[in-house]
Amino acid sequence: MPRLAPLRAVGRNDEPSLEERFGLLGAVRAGLALAVVLAAWGASVQVGLTPGQAALPCAALVAFALPVTVAGRYGRAAALGAQRVGLAGDVAFLLVVSAPQGGARSGLLVLFSLHLVAVATLASGPAALQVALWDVAGTIVLATTGLDRAICAGLGVPTPTPPPAGAIGIAVAGFVAVAALTAGLGRVSERELRRSRSELQALATMAADLERRTDPADVAAALLRATTRAIGARRGALVLPDAQHLVLEAPDATPSPFGDDDDDDDALLAAARAQGVPLARRWVDPAADHLAADLLPAARGVVAAPLGTGPRQPVLLLELGGRRGLVARRTLLVAGQFAAHGAVALASTALLAERERLAAVDGLTGLANRRAFDTGLDREVAGALRRGEPLSLVLIDIDHFKRVNDTRGHTGGDEVLRAVAGVLAAACRTQDLVARYGGEEFAVVLPGCPAEAARVIVERARRAMAAEPLFGGVTVSAGVATLPDHAGAAVGLVEAADAALYAAKAAGRDRVTVAPRVA
Repeated sequence: MPRLAPLRAVGRNDEPSLEERFGLLGAVRAGLALAVVLAAWGASVQVGLTPGQAALPCAALVAFALPVTVAGRYGRAAALGAQRVGLAGDVAFLLVVSAPQGGARSGLLVLFSLHLVAVATLASGPAALQVALWDVAGTIVLATTGLDRAICAGLGVPTPTPPPAGAIGIAVAGFVAVAALTAGLGRVSERELRRSRSELQALATMAADLERRTDPADVAAALLRATTRAIGARRGALVLPDAQHLVLEAPDATPSPFGDDDDDDDALLAAARAQGVPLARRWVDPAADHLAADLLPAARGVVAAPLGTGPRQPVLLLELGGRRGLVARRTLLVAGQFAAHGAVALASTALLAERERLAAVDGLTGLANRRAFDTGLDREVAGALRRGEPLSLVLIDIDHFKRVNDTRGHTGGDEVLRAVAGVLAAACRTQDLVARYGGEEFAVVLPGCPAEAARVIVERARRAMAAEPLFGGVTVSAGVATLPDHAGAAVGLVEAADAALYAAKAAGRDRVTVAPRVA
């Protein structure tokens, strides 16, 4: 069985909160200040600032960053407003420290790009584009209005030579390019992250849903619907080993049964089962993949995800569509995860159903046991009374069964019990309940069957036993009681049938006796 990847809860807590994001932006501001100080200390000529001259704007940035970062703890609106102010302050700081070298020609120009990357990653792509526009506007203003001279005078450094228009243009283009590229890549990454989170959430939801279901048919239908929606398939089908396959014509439709028990020579299904991993086909070949083609006619972009390795394993068939029928590797991985969890759920419900079946079946004869008989009789009596229909109960006992055990041994007695069970099951209808009542006694519940019809059915079975050489002279006696002729409830019906059985034995055995009608 495929190995399962661990599931974990997913939701908003998986994303950094506003407080965390703004805290990281505060760290970025501190990093900008530290970078300027280090640059002034190690390359003051290229930067145009000494460490002492750089200390004032850097200290101002750090002091300005503290209240902006703290505002992230006081609600979303306050945090967003504070961060807009904070980003504007970052731009102002970068313009100030780059002014001594002419702005566009400053060695600190790389800090503008790093700041844009940080804003796009921690805030948003639109915020990065907005900051880029502020950088552009500030750079142009510094170069054209003489503001750089005022800044240099305030810092106590010489006024630089204004940069040429080409340098300004290159700086402006660089700001916009970095912001646009970072925002675009961030958007792609965010979309992939959301997709992954959505797929994991769908997988966790499906696993929880399947865990609550106990009917294998419900589990199969839920698995097919969940997988089809998760990978965005147009149609889907689930090939089951009992030939009662399911077809889903649309993601929101109800799966419908499709009967076909011949899938041994379907090439796509055989390959998926043999390899035990999801396979992709651009289209299905009706000649080689006949069952897949019947389930999903004219399908393109098909995924076959087996729920295990080996013959007759269930297989999910999913059609993604598309003119070229291409299937992404990611889709195969997701389909495999859903198939693996579905395999566990189907195996669990099948095991539970088998346990329930065994709990209601007599181990020797294969008929319903006494517990199942009691439950079934109560159910059928309630239904007969509600519908106003007759219901017959027949109690059957093997005559002189102790003598059978004494002469044939217990193994021979068991063979007789199984033979009687087989004759009774063959004589009754599918809606009838045939049970081993206890020891050598059997019971038959016949819904919608009056007393005379019940007597005919049992008489036919009795004669079949008498004519069968296997029984070797073994006979049975039976008592018939019918609702409402002989009783008005389940307890009275059993008592009436039991009395009729004893009457048959008292009359010489090997006969069927009907209970007397209640006055």
